Amino acid sequence: MREKNKPQPTPSNNKEGSLNLSEKQIKKAFEKLVQKKLTEEQKTKFKSYQDLDRIIGEFMDCCIVLGYDTNGEGVVRMIHSNNMQHDALCNLLQKVVASQFGSGPFNSNP
Repeated sequence: MREKNKPQPTPSNNKEGSLNLSEKQIKKAFEKLVQKKLTEEQKTKFKSYQDLDRIIGEFMDCCIVLGYDTNGEGVVRMIHSNNMQHDALCNLLQKVVASQFGSGPFNSNP
């Protein structure tokens, strides 16, 4: 049996098979790709979260923000600057959750 007209790959002029691009050209291409991936809504949301982090950071060293945005989407922001703060926040969150579902020392319900 003979093969039908099977497409052949286009030969490359570059013997090594890679493009010789400068670091600047690669960075520019990557930035363009990222810009295409982010929609305007995503850019706005990202900027809003950065603003939120900045504002909260002025008043709190580390925190967890749980809630819903104005579009009804869940928002969870964990703001910390080191592993110790992250561990402390996780521990506090466990205590809060346990107090809501059990009769622990942090339970506010009688």
